[in-house]
Amino acid sequence: MSEAPTALPRVAIVLATYNGEDFIRPQLDSLLAQDYTDFVIVVRDDGSADSTPSIVQDYARTHPGKFRLLESFENLGASTSFSTLITYVLEHKESLGLEQAYIMCCDQDDVWHPDKIGKSMQAMLALEGEHPYRACLVHSDLRVVDAQGRELAPSFFAYQGIRARKNSFARMLVSNSVTGCTAVINEKLAQLASPIPAQAIMHDWWLALVTSSIGQVRPIAEALIDYRQHENNTLGAKPLTSSGFSLRKLRKLNDPSFDAITMALSTQAETFAGRYHANLKNRDVFVLSFALWMGSPYRWLRNLVLKGFLFLFS
Repeated sequence: MSEAPTALPRVAIVLATYNGEDFIRPQLDSLLAQDYTDFVIVVRDDGSADSTPSIVQDYARTHPGKFRLLESFENLGASTSFSTLITYVLEHKESLGLEQAYIMCCDQDDVWHPDKIGKSMQAMLALEGEHPYRACLVHSDLRVVDAQGRELAPSFFAYQGIRARKNSFARMLVSNSVTGCTAVINEKLAQLASPIPAQAIMHDWWLALVTSSIGQVRPIAEALIDYRQHENNTLGAKPLTSSGFSLRKLRKLNDPSFDAITMALSTQAETFAGRYHANLKNRDVFVLSFALWMGSPYRWLRNLVLKGFLFLFS
């Protein structure tokens, strides 16, 4: 007698909204049109001044059981809002119908392809099968479109020159290759990474950094969402430009334009070190110690470390 097929796990889609009335309907329609149907959409509004909350409430009324709306409307910013949503899912697994917490991050202005959940979860379950009990993150390529949904680039990876399989801890310290709106994380990663600290540059970067050190990251080469570019994007897509590394440019170590970058990277790395130092491999301890020099009071040293990382690990 053949074994009965194993039921696919229920997924929590966490959606942070903010003044998204122009694009939220097609995004919600694309979620509800997924060919993987066992999911719940957990929504937190970040203090919208437009009709976004009422639009989401209308969808929740007409699709009972598919939505869970958080009642807090305090403006926290995107990263903290996603952190709040991930923590909520972990704390309310039972009421959300989750046996294990598989969490997918969702932006309000994109459009998911109908097979996004299915293909993402197929990759996640395969990754967990290869690395049981590990923190895991799966992310995909994106199709870049304009505000009207017209294609700008078929591959975000190619558009920005992202080599998604180069996802070492050293690389993640200075360059994030994971776009949060494509990511699915497992419960182990959600527990290890939460709460996402205020010092994180962005929630997706923090999740990628944690996983690259103490877990497993796997990219999907296929574009699974339409990544909409418009004037209100928090972080948008920019076409690839040559980094142009040369000895002449490396001599410009007092360039003040690097200050904000090096200090943000240093602050994130220092916060990471404070939380996870006991979990790191010896090699990663060395790499992290080197990265912390980006917090040096000497601009030339900060910039030298940043450029060294980019040169060695790009």
